[in-house]
Amino acid sequence: MPKKLIRKEYAKARKTRDIYTSATCINDMEIRAIDHAEGRMCELNTLFDKSLFEEEGK
Repeated sequence: MPKKLIRKEYAKARKTRDIYTSATCINDMEIRAIDHAEGRMCELNTLFDKSLFEEEGK
């Protein structure tokens, strides 16, 4: 899998997490979305070196 696709998947999960965690009132659906996004980010960090995602902003 190319690095670009992996970074895109990670960014998508992070954006979802950031959107829902910035909300002032979080419902059950949003909590599940946050959990899913954080789980995906953790999964990608486990499968691939963290530096892959740190380079994204550079």
